[in-house]
This record gives sequence, structure tokens and C-alpha cells, in this order.
Amino acid sequence: MIRQGQIFIFSIFPLFLIVLNLLLKSIYLTSQDIGLDEPITIYHAQFGFGTIIEHLKNYNNPPLFELILHVWIKWFGISPIAVRILPLIFASLSPVALYFFARKRFSQTIAINSSLLLSFSSMLVYFAHDCRVYSLFLLLSIISMNYFLDLIEGKVKSMAAIMGFVVASVLLIYSHYFGFFILLFQAIYLLLFFRDRLLKFTIYYFLVLLLYTPHLYVLFQRFGQSVKHGTWLKEPSGIESLYNMLWSFSNFP
Repeated sequence: MIRQGQIFIFSIFPLFLIVLNLLLKSIYLTSQDIGLDEPITIYHAQFGFGTIIEHLKNYNNPPLFELILHVWIKWFGISPIAVRILPLIFASLSPVALYFFARKRFSQTIAINSSLLLSFSSMLVYFAHDCRVYSLFLLLSIISMNYFLDLIEGKVKSMAAIMGFVVASVLLIYSHYFGFFILLFQAIYLLLFFRDRLLKFTIYYFLVLLLYTPHLYVLFQRFGQSVKHGTWLKEPSGIESLYNMLWSFSNFP
């Protein structure tokens, strides 16, 4: 009976996670006015697809989130609560994706603990209330890594898993340029521990780049501008920057 009870609890835990995150992240959703970079995102999302892509060539993010937000605004309007529900949904799905990732890689206990820690992360709550790409970026990062490890460990060999990895990775780098760092870390892991699978993944990464071809010129242009003129981020200042990063991730802010 206990065993059956545990199985039942574990089977409904993902649903519990979704409900918990939707409730937690709905609190004070509109207590702060639309501000910082949100107006820029919402402004561009109101144009047509072609105009969005053209305008965002000069900005620091690819256009995926704005394209999704454009459709979302068409359906639900442009009120603060309407536009912020979209990142709230992505942020609420991220702990669920992490739960399945950790359960497959480690154990049920680690999956529950890690997904709850992410659920109560003040940083994730912040990005759930921010009409920007970052909650979507987190969700796609987890999905891409999950498919990557499935394929590299040989647990699945289906075409659906391969296409899942390719699609998730393409969406990841169309959501934020930092997605290339996720793919870079995957490639480094391949080189260090799974060189026998390097040829197969070369084909997968080629498909990813092929689907990203329309945006490659913009990518190199933006990277060139960042190298030449820098970005809005300040350079790290030794141990102080490391402390501030740990502080940000420790739920103290």
C-alpha cells in the first residue's frame, strides 16, 4: 500500500509543480509597473513578423520571444497582466522540465528537491514577472540538455529524440545569443568524454546551424559590435563580482 501510495504521489507531482508555480508566480504579478527593458520588447512585439525581425537586427537578442509575444498580444491584449502571463507560463514549466531531467539523470529525491528549489527561487519569480525572454531561455536550455544527454548516453535513438534536440537547440539560439554557450558546453563535454559520438553530433549541430542560417549574418554582426564597443555589462572585478553572483543566486535579494 505504501509503495502504491508513493507511486501515486510521484505520478501527480509534476501536476502539483505546475499548480504550485502558477500560484506562486501569480502573486504580485503586476505590483511593479512595466519598466526597464519590458517596454522595448512589448513595443516591437506589436509590429508584423517581418518588421520585428528587421528591427531586432540592431538589438542584443534574437527575435523569437517577440514573435511569440506578438501572437500572444493578438489573442490576449496588451495589458500588464496579459503580457506578463506569457513569461510566467515559461517560468512555471521550467521546474517541471527540471524535475523530469533530474529524475532521469539522478533520482526521484533529487528531482523533487531540485524542482522545488527552482520553484521557490526569487530570481525565477523575478523573471516570471518580467516580460522578457529569460524564462523561455531557461526552459529551452533544460529541454536541449535533456535531449542532448539522452542521445549521448544512448538511452534513446529515435528520430523523434534527434529532432527534439535539433528543434529545442534551434529555438534556444533564436531566443538568446547566449544559447550558443549551452551548445558550446555540450560540444566540450562530447570532446572530453564521448568522442565516439562526435560524428553523429556533428550532423545534429550542422542541422541546427542550417536552420539558423537566416540569422547567422546578424549574429556575427552583433558579436563584432560587442567586441568593438563593449556591452552594457561591466567587466568583472575579481572576488567582488563572484560574491555578487552567488548573492544573486542565493535568494537573498
